[in-house]
Amino acid sequence: MLTGDEVVEYLRERALVDPGATATPEVVDVSRRNRNVQVFTGPGSGFFVKQGVGPDRAITVANEADTYRRLVENAESNGLDRYLPKYFGYDPLRHILVLGLVPGSQSLHAYHATRGRFSIILARALGDALGHVHTVGEPDEKSGGHSQIGRAPWVLSLHRPDLGMLHSLSGATIELVTMLQQIPDLCSRLDSLEFQWKATTLIHNDARWDNCLVSAAPNTGRVTRLKLIDWELSGVGDPLWDVGCAFSEYLAFWLTSIPITGDAPPDRYLHLSRHPIERMQPAIRSLWESYVLRVGIDPAESMELLRQAVRYAAARLVQSAFERTQHSAWVTSDVICLVQLSLNILQEPNEAATTLLGIPINDRGRR
Repeated sequence: MLTGDEVVEYLRERALVDPGATATPEVVDVSRRNRNVQVFTGPGSGFFVKQGVGPDRAITVANEADTYRRLVENAESNGLDRYLPKYFGYDPLRHILVLGLVPGSQSLHAYHATRGRFSIILARALGDALGHVHTVGEPDEKSGGHSQIGRAPWVLSLHRPDLGMLHSLSGATIELVTMLQQIPDLCSRLDSLEFQWKATTLIHNDARWDNCLVSAAPNTGRVTRLKLIDWELSGVGDPLWDVGCAFSEYLAFWLTSIPITGDAPPDRYLHLSRHPIERMQPAIRSLWESYVLRVGIDPAESMELLRQAVRYAAARLVQSAFERTQHSAWVTSDVICLVQLSLNILQEPNEAATTLLGIPINDRGRR
């Protein structure tokens, strides 16, 4: 693994940092799953250096680099460049990916959490960005990493874990799996989604707010720019999964802002939500409308596609529940509520689209 000084020297060797510069770049370690380093070379400029830690992480970083390479090749022609950080290259021998920093940025999750407002402009940008990605097409045969694997998301079979998976789960996660298995209707609907999975194009596969960086346009102070980052899980998949993931971020943010106490059902406390779903609906509608416009979906087909995206949003809520149990000793009330909301949405996707997302569905294909 590169140390801080070695990262700077590494960038100098590749002529990304001026070897004659007198000022020493500032290095900030922001490591998480991988070795991640921010290198600030001047006001509003710098690099994000990611190095895969261990064989598995090396594979996913290689996949991310391959995806960036492919997207950059298409970026200028289809307008995708506005939604990507600058790509400076990948070193396959040391598993090092170099990207440009996005100055003054924060995650979309942090933006929503600190401001308590749900920007229509940023939602529209996210829908447009996903639409751009989904029109790139499938990776070619020369693609590296694991980007050609079109398997359905693992959460669709979470209720059918193998022994290897069970050995790695926390006590709370095992309790969650048991809970899912005790809801046959939920299990059958997850099975149905797995069967319906259509791997047709390149998808981000993890379109959470944490993987969206937002920043202000120069000289405006208004946060209107969005970049999609962290493409380690990208690959060929069902484009509606990305849309469903984006929908689920709003739903989970709303649900977990409700102060749930004791055994009382959460609907008793809806009026106490810190982030009411009604305030999010204009942004959610804008996201969907922007996506539909960018992809060019036929209005006659849009309602069934919306239904499927809503179903995927429900499945992604189960994944959110799973993520909340990974480092916990027991299942918390918010996990139970996420599972219940997922079941409710899967049972009534039309109603969920209308009352939760604010996007009315009718069976004639018109909204």
